[in-house]
Amino acid sequence: MVTVNLRSKEAKSSGNRQAETLIPDIDDIKQISGSSIELFKPILEAESLGNQINCLKSLFKVLSADDHQIASIVVVQWWFNSQLASSVRRAITGCLNQVKDENLRNLVIEQIGTRLRNDCSSGEEARGQEASVKNIQRCLENFSCGEAGVYREIEAVTAFLVGCLQEKVEGICEEDVSPVEKVLLTDQAVVVIRVLVAVTKDHLSTLSDDLTASLVELVDGVMQHPSLPLDLRSNAGIIYVAAKKETIRERLRTPKETDCEGVRLSLYHGVLSCSSTKDLALASEGTSLLQILLRGYLEVAGSVQISTMVLAYSRGLLNWSTRFLEACRAELVGGAEGLDSALEFTWLHLEHQVDSVKHNTKEFLSNIILSCHLLKTEETTT
Repeated sequence: MVTVNLRSKEAKSSGNRQAETLIPDIDDIKQISGSSIELFKPILEAESLGNQINCLKSLFKVLSADDHQIASIVVVQWWFNSQLASSVRRAITGCLNQVKDENLRNLVIEQIGTRLRNDCSSGEEARGQEASVKNIQRCLENFSCGEAGVYREIEAVTAFLVGCLQEKVEGICEEDVSPVEKVLLTDQAVVVIRVLVAVTKDHLSTLSDDLTASLVELVDGVMQHPSLPLDLRSNAGIIYVAAKKETIRERLRTPKETDCEGVRLSLYHGVLSCSSTKDLALASEGTSLLQILLRGYLEVAGSVQISTMVLAYSRGLLNWSTRFLEACRAELVGGAEGLDSALEFTWLHLEHQVDSVKHNTKEFLSNIILSCHLLKTEETTT
């Protein structure tokens, strides 16, 4: 017998859900600023979640300049100490995104930066590290004050993420690691490197030379490690290319002896992620990055048939074709050099047994046809 718990819409709404427990609480705030306790009492003593959120929104409407300091301290700590999926946390994010007062905004950013710096230097155990990584990630997700707080402390945040990634990768590569633990460490490493990409990709110039060198050495090692998943290695490629923009073209033309197919795919992914359409189409010594990448992808496609690699290079070629189409639309491409070989790849993979590869190939072909049409139209007009 199946019992279904039917709840009314009213019961599901935040107005009928229990208010969240927030830290700092009344006693904590009394120790910080006893005279300000009345500001926060309605929120802390709310009878329901809906009422709690309404009181939180009202708080930002009644703050005076004298209350900005204590409000920034308390509200930021509430944000960090709440669960990731907390309704109050989401409400705080919304309220802080709407702050217009420059003084209050700066105080909030300062408090976020201070909390991040303390969390990143606290040397917490694995669970605490994971929470800190997720908090950094949330700061970068549609949260302007959070993003500013991260970049205020980018050196400490990046050093922390580098340390976390190094630890996860070393754990994955341990000989005696269990299969279950290896999967867990791999999932955690992927999360860390994605956050690391978001933090550093466009801000590497703000890091110290020593930290940049450590970061590049780490991601180069991740790319080179054949037992690590391609998702992890591809994200490492983004950071590597962002740091080596001035010399990456030479490495693509003359790969290192250790640059196996996985490394090359990671580098190609990094170039597509870090380069503008104009940069991709710009010719140097008669060859554009688009041409170099196409040639490289097709060389990998002709030499490797492992299913994970096939999926990776088919996805890479699809991304390449999207950028090539963008360049054609912007009239940055002079001709269709190399596309004959691309069509050969298409005929070999259109009926591939892996559905994702088949789909990627069809989309690739569609983009190539559109690009050729644009090139032909441009030639006719000329």
